[in-house]
Amino acid sequence: MSFHDLLMQNYIASWDKQVTFANWLKEHGNPNWGFDMGDGQLTFGSILALDSQLLGTESTSSQTWLWAWANKQSNIPPNLLEAAEELRAYGEQQHIHELMDAQLSLDETIHGHHICVVASALLDADFYYRGPYDGGALFLLVKDERCPTRVVNTPEHIVTVITEFAASVQTDNLRLLVTHYLQGCGLTISQVDEVLTGKFADGSWVDVIFNTHGRLGQVKANIKPRG
Repeated sequence: MSFHDLLMQNYIASWDKQVTFANWLKEHGNPNWGFDMGDGQLTFGSILALDSQLLGTESTSSQTWLWAWANKQSNIPPNLLEAAEELRAYGEQQHIHELMDAQLSLDETIHGHHICVVASALLDADFYYRGPYDGGALFLLVKDERCPTRVVNTPEHIVTVITEFAASVQTDNLRLLVTHYLQGCGLTISQVDEVLTGKFADGSWVDVIFNTHGRLGQVKANIKPRG
């Protein structure tokens, strides 16, 4: 399993969590963010405080990613490094250098968002947050029962996610990303010509119809009556 494989498998699901939380923030006036390294609290104004883990930082000058566990100069408390250390251990076990090398060069194929997409999926987080500062940004992973947003993969939600993702993100791998997304939602996958179908255990299903160029044509759901 490569880092790229992990990214492809989890891209849409992690994107969904990010958009869901971003929409919540917008509905609440987009309050300013803050982070206290003393207690690991990620705050949004006075309306929300969540436990977070520090994954790493991006530098705009050196164009590098530095894992938090390798950032000795910042004296990060060990309890805020648990997620990064868990990812490091997974990387060592699976021989994924992006998760185990202390520093990575940033380019269009790997950057902080890509790393956090994978981290969010592997650690079943609620979302991740990019906090910009002069010269770069820090990336925090949130997994807290107080999180106000939760993704529920109903047929209706899946239709919305695929439709909005295809309209928002340019990719040459849409069919692959959608296939992995439907599988990650626990659906049984089948394909006939340009129609990709994901079937729920209750018999409901979602059809994702591509055109001949691999672009999204239509997404529709057939929903079994709910008692």
